[in-house]
Amino acid sequence: QDGKIKFQNRHTEIMLDYSPGELSEMEYCNLFHPDEEKKMKKIHDEINKGIQVPPGFTVRLVRKDGETIWTQLNGIFIAWEKRPALLAIFRDITRQRHLENQLIQSQKMEAIGGLASGIAHDINNILGGIQGNVSMLLQEKSPNEPDHRKLADIETYIKSGTGLTRRLLGFARPGDKDGKAEIKPVELTAIVDETVRIFARAHKGIRVMPEYE
Repeated sequence: QDGKIKFQNRHTEIMLDYSPGELSEMEYCNLFHPDEEKKMKKIHDEINKGIQVPPGFTVRLVRKDGETIWTQLNGIFIAWEKRPALLAIFRDITRQRHLENQLIQSQKMEAIGGLASGIAHDINNILGGIQGNVSMLLQEKSPNEPDHRKLADIETYIKSGTGLTRRLLGFARPGDKDGKAEIKPVELTAIVDETVRIFARAHKGIRVMPEYE
């Protein structure tokens, strides 16, 4: 009434973390999140003019400790001590909002997973075509020819790309038999050797000097 809280029940005090009586005579607008100010002013004016507003709209409140909570608000003008006042009923829906956001995020990840899976399959098809041509070329080259080593390197790149798409499938579709990750011990030295060899051949200005203990 007149922008001040005239009465609150105990549940409201608990929800907003106020002690009994602390809300009395507080400015009603101070309970709302700053970003809700314009919306609440518009709704308040509509209710005051007798315009029916949609029931159960959501609005953010700020607790005494500064935490923001989501609430569902229903309001109607009544007579309080023979003068007009707004009866506002809030229901805490913070947990519900969090669950909805988690569901939305899960759906987004599922969509991204589907996209990643499709891309991975397309890349595998491309790599398969390249592999087929490289294999035919290798059959025509003797191991002593310079092109033979380059073609062998291309095969190594293809295997690396295939492994990458397999890991991408494992991320996109954990239950997909083609993308299922295989957990096993690995020899790190062999992985490092292969990676360094590929990198060194791709960048002729770099000389690799491995050291092993």
